[in-house]
Amino acid sequence: MPFRNILKHKSGKAFFTGIVIIFLWIFVIEAGAYNRPDISLKQVIELRSAFKYEEALLIASTLLRSDSTNTQYLNQVSFLMAIQSYPGQPETIKQLKYEKSKYLAEKSLQRNKQEADAYYNLALALGRISENASVKIKIANAKAIRVASEKALQINPKMAGPHHIMGRWHRVVAGFNAFEMAMISTFFGKGLEGGTYEDALKHFKKAHELEPLNPTHCFEMANTYLERDDSGDEKNALVWFQKTVEIAPRSEDEKMVAKHAKSMIAKLK
Repeated sequence: MPFRNILKHKSGKAFFTGIVIIFLWIFVIEAGAYNRPDISLKQVIELRSAFKYEEALLIASTLLRSDSTNTQYLNQVSFLMAIQSYPGQPETIKQLKYEKSKYLAEKSLQRNKQEADAYYNLALALGRISENASVKIKIANAKAIRVASEKALQINPKMAGPHHIMGRWHRVVAGFNAFEMAMISTFFGKGLEGGTYEDALKHFKKAHELEPLNPTHCFEMANTYLERDDSGDEKNALVWFQKTVEIAPRSEDEKMVAKHAKSMIAKLK
């Protein structure tokens, strides 16, 4: 029976009215989800502080769907997409999340070039993407990571995250030998100059000062001393591994850091 004939019939009109009501109901439910009084940015921040990242991401994503141009929502989802670990999850799925994190950070920066959080999230996402990327992409990302981290610190020098990323950046670049640096400059141009272990230690120490309850900063200080391997560095590394285990772990990731630090203490003593 043609649709217009269905509408002429009483049962057809009732059917059509029912469909309209269902769609309106779904719309109201969706709109209600966006405007629920218990869904707020404050709740996302509280969940992040408690390391309940998956719960925080669910709420932050709901907020972002309600206003896709809100830079605070963009920044929260971008961070949570990049920071989470997904045990057993396929690498392709992880990379899609990291790419989404990068996209959201860039979208936030399009709206506000002075968003320190967005620059940090961009650096964080690029670092995650680089973990399984080609050498060419890693080098290109390394340049962008430095730029984004330095920009974040220019806007907000009291952010620990960008300091930690810069610590890692300097340590990696400092580890290249002269031949490797020459090859990088030849094929990829400039942009990785200036990496030193001293600057890596300076950034990790600053990150620790800003976030004294985060044992990861101490752990990376210790690893940097070991990699530099100058006179007295092994002793310094031991001191920072001990500082690592003295900080009470607040998450599963921090428990793993403490476990690795204890293992290194046993080897160095």
